[in-house]
Amino acid sequence: MWLAYRLLVTVVPWLALLARSSSPKDTEMLALRHEVAVPRQAIAVYERLDAARDLARADSVLRQAGIRRGIRGARNRPRFGWESLTPTEATVAGLVADGLTNPQIGERLFVSRRTVQTHLAHVFAKLGISSRTQLAAEVARRRDSTEAAADS
Repeated sequence: MWLAYRLLVTVVPWLALLARSSSPKDTEMLALRHEVAVPRQAIAVYERLDAARDLARADSVLRQAGIRRGIRGARNRPRFGWESLTPTEATVAGLVADGLTNPQIGERLFVSRRTVQTHLAHVFAKLGISSRTQLAAEVARRRDSTEAAADS
């Protein structure tokens, strides 16, 4: 606990100073002067303490400084096949199979048609297909097999 206190006493003023800095140049100088290790230590402490608000505040300040934390850990999703689709990609695939256009899907999911197009490009690559017709046929096949399994 002493380490957590020490880091908080050291890092919180630095984060506050970084947040108050008036120009990107000041922010850059502060970030360079204090290295990235100190805020990362603070974030590690916040994560161990389950201090969600402090963690979000630290992330916000670091983003302002141009530092983005990636999600850590191995990706457990396969790279290809139906299991590789994200929930949003699966939803988009289902809506394509239902006959909706990209703008209609975008309206329904509150995203742009370009975002829908990007999701579809990912779906096509992951499933090894190249058209909406093929996607609709694959979704129908998958729905049929899911319904048959549920009926048994």
